[in-house]
Amino acid sequence: MEMVISIFGAIGGASALIMFFIFIKQNKRIKSNEADRGEIDNLRTIIEELERDRDSMKKEIESLKRAYGLSETEKVEIEAKNNKYQRAFNCQDLCDIKPTECPILIKYNVLNK
Repeated sequence: MEMVISIFGAIGGASALIMFFIFIKQNKRIKSNEADRGEIDNLRTIIEELERDRDSMKKEIESLKRAYGLSETEKVEIEAKNNKYQRAFNCQDLCDIKPTECPILIKYNVLNK
């Protein structure tokens, strides 16, 4: 009886060893696939975060463009006013109004203080 048990034990051990060698490549492939899935999931989360960052940066760029556009418009308006007051100041000698009573020169003096 012991002989039969030892034979079955030997057959079981040999079959386990054979199964190990047969499925070793398959087990490596399964582990590799699981690791790849984990890396793919990590890459997907990184891509989603980068897309959110990109979208928020696009919004920020658009708001900065709008702010720059407004300041550019204001700059043009200020330059036009400045040119008008500068011309009036340059022509003060041709004007018949006293410099202390001229509204343009008064405004010019207020702006340059």
